[in-house]
Amino acid sequence: MTRLPSGPIDRLKVSQLHRPFCPIMKANSLQEIDLESLIASGKKLILLDVDNTLTKWQSHEIADVVLDWVQQAKNLGLNVALLSNTHRKSRLASLAETLDVSIVEGRMKPSRSMYLASLQKFQVQASEAIMIGDQILTDVFGANRSGIEAIWIEPLSDTEFIGTKINRWIESRVVLGILQALETPPTAALDAGEAARPFVKRTLFRQILRFCIVGGVSFAIDAGISILLESVVKIHGVLLSLIAGRWLKATFPFVFGAQTKPDHAAAAVFFWIAALVAMANSFYLNRLWTFELKGSQETARQLKRFFVITLIGTAINSLISAHFYTVIPGSKAESTAGAKAIAAIVVAAWNFIGQRFYAFRPGRTTPIESHQEASL
Repeated sequence: MTRLPSGPIDRLKVSQLHRPFCPIMKANSLQEIDLESLIASGKKLILLDVDNTLTKWQSHEIADVVLDWVQQAKNLGLNVALLSNTHRKSRLASLAETLDVSIVEGRMKPSRSMYLASLQKFQVQASEAIMIGDQILTDVFGANRSGIEAIWIEPLSDTEFIGTKINRWIESRVVLGILQALETPPTAALDAGEAARPFVKRTLFRQILRFCIVGGVSFAIDAGISILLESVVKIHGVLLSLIAGRWLKATFPFVFGAQTKPDHAAAAVFFWIAALVAMANSFYLNRLWTFELKGSQETARQLKRFFVITLIGTAINSLISAHFYTVIPGSKAESTAGAKAIAAIVVAAWNFIGQRFYAFRPGRTTPIESHQEASL
């Protein structure tokens, strides 16, 4: 499970739309929450969610580090209570007994019922309480509705009730707007960390290097298939290119009839076969290795964009080659080689930029997925 950035959140930087769902802090675990800082800020009461905050969903076991954290809170004079939407009251009672803390009951979160009942039970003001939970739409939203500040914690496990999974999907639509209000926003932290590295250790350098390797492999595949089909493979002692060329001229005279030599007709077809195989290899390796994208949901969209970039690159190659062939002095061979070299450099740059920022950029993914892709 990929963890999102943690730290204090400036709620004033969050839009009015997101603010009702915004906590004052994002934490990856209870242990990250400084109890003495809570006390210094005037907190007297900690309200704790249960599933995936204190323990995994439906589990009866609480990790020792969580037990120690709750015990430390009580030792410092903080009141602790459980606020849970679970219908398994016996399990909730067992967990509360293990922790030696209270349970506050009421209508399910994000209703204000349990929050207001807890304030009354412990005789504290809303500003003196803090809610800690793993769900924005229930724990954080309910606390904010009640005037209580909240800390959003990373869930302990991906295993959850089906209703919670639906909440997660909705939650993901507001997460990025909230994370951007971190005192060190995730994008800024990533950019700062990347900029501090030597260039040879940066993601961009790694991608360029891998892109060049993939390009070399694809070129070898392209050239190798062309050479094999045109000059090596034989059927009954006759080159495949001659057999295929004669068949093409006889079957499709309106396309290949102008070719004086059969092997020239076959070469045009073999060119496209080799090019398509090389392009497929380039797509596969660049997607999985160069740009490190996983999963299959976006594959079709990425493939379409990849071919758009590649086809435009092919057109650029032809235009540049034709232009510089007439400009570069020397023999035909020298002019052709020079024009091809210039075209190859320009098209390689075009293909890399196009694939990095268009073909393999994140699509219409959730904000959480977008952030994870950006951190690769």
